[in-house]
Amino acid sequence: MKGQKMLKVCSILMIIVSLFAIVAGAIGVNDILKVKNEGAATKAETLASLDTLEAGIATLEEMRPAYEEGKVAYEEGMKAYEEGKAAYEAGQAEYASGKALLESKTAAYNEGKAAYAEGLATYNAGLAEYSAGKAQYDAGAAKLAEMTPAYEAGKATLAEKKAAYEAGKALIANGEEGFSAAIDAKKAELEAGIAKYEKGLAEYNAGESEYATKAAQLEMAENAGLLTGDALAEKKEQLAAGRATLDEKKVQLEEANAKIEASKAALAAIGDYATVAAGVAEYEAGAAQIAEYEAGQAKLAESLPVLKAAEAQLAAGKAKLDAGAAQLAEYEAGQAKLAAAEVQLAEAETTLAAAETQLAEGKAKLEQFEAGEAQVEAGIATLMENPIAKAKIEAGVDPVTAGREAVAETEAATTAKVMGKLVVCVAAILIGILGIIASIMGAGAAKMPSIGKIKGGIILGIIALVLAVAANIYGFTAGYTAYTLQFVGLIAELVFGLLFVVAIMKYKNALVALLSGE
Repeated sequence: MKGQKMLKVCSILMIIVSLFAIVAGAIGVNDILKVKNEGAATKAETLASLDTLEAGIATLEEMRPAYEEGKVAYEEGMKAYEEGKAAYEAGQAEYASGKALLESKTAAYNEGKAAYAEGLATYNAGLAEYSAGKAQYDAGAAKLAEMTPAYEAGKATLAEKKAAYEAGKALIANGEEGFSAAIDAKKAELEAGIAKYEKGLAEYNAGESEYATKAAQLEMAENAGLLTGDALAEKKEQLAAGRATLDEKKVQLEEANAKIEASKAALAAIGDYATVAAGVAEYEAGAAQIAEYEAGQAKLAESLPVLKAAEAQLAAGKAKLDAGAAQLAEYEAGQAKLAAAEVQLAEAETTLAAAETQLAEGKAKLEQFEAGEAQVEAGIATLMENPIAKAKIEAGVDPVTAGREAVAETEAATTAKVMGKLVVCVAAILIGILGIIASIMGAGAAKMPSIGKIKGGIILGIIALVLAVAANIYGFTAGYTAYTLQFVGLIAELVFGLLFVVAIMKYKNALVALLSGE
C-alpha cells in the first residue's frame, strides 16, 4: 500500500531518535544534579570563609582605636626624633654660618633700602601718567560701547536693505523717465511670463485628460485580455513615461507660478519714483553713520598699543621693585631666624628624648594590630578573586556583604541556567516517550492497518511535534546550543517528528482512498 514502507521507516527512525533524546535528557538531568551538589558544597565553604572573615574584621575594628593611637604616636615620635636630631646636630653650625652671612650682607642691605625708596617714587609718577591715559581710553571705549547696539542694528538693517538699495539705485539712475521705462519693462516681462504660464497650464490640463483616457483604455484592454505579456508591459511603460513627463511639467508650472507671484510682489513693493529715491537717500545716510562709528573704532584701536606699552613698562618697574623688596625681606627674615635658632637648639634635646619614648610605645601597639590586619587583608584578597565580589567591593560595598551578595547572585545565575537546561532535558525525555508510543502505533498500523492505531499515532505524533517545536523555541532562547547532546536530541525529535507525522498522514490518506475506492 502507498506510504506503508515510508511509515515503517519513519517509525523506526523516530523510535531510535526518541531513545537517543531520552538518554540525552537523562544524562543532562544527571549533570544538573552534579552541578547542584557541587554548587551547594562551594556555597557552604564560601559562607564559612565569609563568617571567619567577618569575625576577623570585627575583632580588628575593636582594636583599631588603639592601633590608630599607636600609629599616630609612632609617626609623630619618628618625625620629632628625626627633626630634633637634625636640628641638634646642625644647630650650632647653622647659627654660626647665619650670623657671618648676615654681617657680610649688612652694607648691601642699607644700599638696597635706599635704592628701593628711589625706585618707588619713580614708579608712582609713571603710574599717575598711565592712569590718566587709561581714563581717556576708557572714556572713548565707553562711548563706543554705548553706540555699539545702534551700530550693530544699523549694520544689520543696511545688510538687509542692500539688495533693495542696489535695485532702487539702478532704477533711478536715469531719472524719472528712465524709472518709468524700467517699471514698464518689468511689467511687460511679468505679462509675458503670465501668458507663458497660462499656455503651459492649458497644455498640462490637456495632457492630464489624454493620460486619463489612455490609462482607462489600457485598463479595459488588460481586463478584457486584449493586451498581455510584452505588449502590455510596453504600453504600461509608455503610460508611466507619460505620467513622469506630466509630473515634471507640473513641477515646472508650480515653479513658474511662484516666480510670477514673486515678481508681482516685487513690482508692487517698488512704489513710485519719489519713494524709491527717498529709500536710496535713507540707505546712504545710514551708511555714512556706520562709517563714522568705524572711524572712531579705528582711532581707539590705534591708541591701545600705546596704552599697552605704558602698562608693560609699569609692570617691569613693579617687578624690579618687588625683587628689591624680596631681598630686603630676606635679610630681615635672616635676622629673625638667627634669633630663633638659639631657642630651637635648646628645644632639640628635649624633643629627641620624647620622640624615643613615643617610638618604643607605638611600635609595640602597631605590631600587634598589623598581624591581625594582614590576616584580614589576605581574606579580602581571596574574596577579590571572585569577579562579582571584586566589582562590588570596588563600588564601595562592604567586603563581607559583597561576598554574600556574590554567593547569592552566583547561586541565582546558576539556578536560572540549570532550570533552563532542566526544562530542555525534561522536554527531550517527554517528547521521546510520546515519540516512542506514537512510533509503535505507527509501526503497528503499517504492519496491520488499524484505525485506532492510526488515530493514536497521529494525535501523539502531532503532540510530540508541537512540543518539539515549543521546546526548540524555548531552548534557542535559553541557549541550548551549549548542551550538545540535548540540542542534537531536540533538533532530531523536531525533524523526525515532522517526518513521522507526514508519513502517517500520507498512509492514512492512502488507506482512506483505498477503502472508499477512489
